[in-house]
Amino acid sequence: MQAGAVHAMGRLIGSADSAGTARVLMQALLELRGAALKVAQFMCLEHDLLAPEVARELARATHRVPAMGPEFALSRVRAALGSVQQHFAVFDPVPFAAASLGQVHAARTHDGVDVAVKLIYPGIAQTVRSDLALLRRTARLLPQAPLHAHVLDEIEARLIEECDYLQEAAAQAWFARHLQLPDIEVPAVLPGLSHRQLITSRRLTGQHPEDWLRGDPPQAARDRAGQALFDVFVRSLRTLGRLHGDPQPGNVLLREDGRVGLLDFGCTRWISNPVQMMIVRLLRAAVQDDRAAAYESYREMGLVVTPGAAEAALGPFREWVAVPLRVPQFDFAADPSFVAEGRRLFLRLWREELLAGLRPEFVLVNRTLYGLYRLFERLGARVSCQSAWTDN
Repeated sequence: MQAGAVHAMGRLIGSADSAGTARVLMQALLELRGAALKVAQFMCLEHDLLAPEVARELARATHRVPAMGPEFALSRVRAALGSVQQHFAVFDPVPFAAASLGQVHAARTHDGVDVAVKLIYPGIAQTVRSDLALLRRTARLLPQAPLHAHVLDEIEARLIEECDYLQEAAAQAWFARHLQLPDIEVPAVLPGLSHRQLITSRRLTGQHPEDWLRGDPPQAARDRAGQALFDVFVRSLRTLGRLHGDPQPGNVLLREDGRVGLLDFGCTRWISNPVQMMIVRLLRAAVQDDRAAAYESYREMGLVVTPGAAEAALGPFREWVAVPLRVPQFDFAADPSFVAEGRRLFLRLWREELLAGLRPEFVLVNRTLYGLYRLFERLGARVSCQSAWTDN
């Protein structure tokens, strides 16, 4: 199956404008699931790199992956909880959503609560470990091998955490208690109906971004959704010290009342207070164009650079980071090349080996913020990012 995916990737590169090739690639990724589909989820936002047909196919990886059969679902619930009828008045064995690590079923408890039952695929932890082992072997052949290994350590740690649904259920319950924002809803977990192989939580209604955008929502609704998601990032980083690190479209529901439902808490990370302060100091230095303070922040983050190298390569990236923070409200739809430019500048830092030694927390923080910016761009949202980093 891994060889099939490699072959499909080669065909994609050779004919990126082919809808048929996009379907071949998607089918190979579906066979692999696990880390391979996680890559597809992240890549679906890179619309400037992908032909439209490819982007549409990869978007399916966020929540529309073909599911395992009904008997799998019923046997999975029985193995985890016992009798299905004992715990659920209604259980639909055909899932309404499926993605890289599991699939989700509609159900109703005996006391009339509509719930979502998320089932993990069998053997997925071993699949993830195998995928990462393959990536590690490949990374050893590339330039900057120590840096690739450093990043893969962080990725593997987060992915293995996602394979433990008891841990994810505890994280979701924690965010439901602590992430108190008026425009955000985290579905409550039912711990008595959760297990290492499944999570049962209250079911939220709403639409994922791609479906929601087909209805051409007004600008105010787009702005409200984008602001709510950014406020989650700020509250999580600056107050709670714990980050929801997977802001891809399948984990976001736009609700009829204008609020945003936040799903899937498998990928989270505690951010210590010293690291929080490092990020704040760096962003303030970027806004104020304080080169000396920025250089000290780079050293704190673990980068080994001279002041000259820091300014030559890190300076343009720092300037890009500061752009949305210098205005009361930034329009992510106004410049279609803005987010892509950030990716280009970050890859330059990678190529020039300036990220060696980067503390692992920053891997997830950077990924989260970049993913949010891509979502804001897709939503066409105007977001106030400024006060979060200038207020004490």
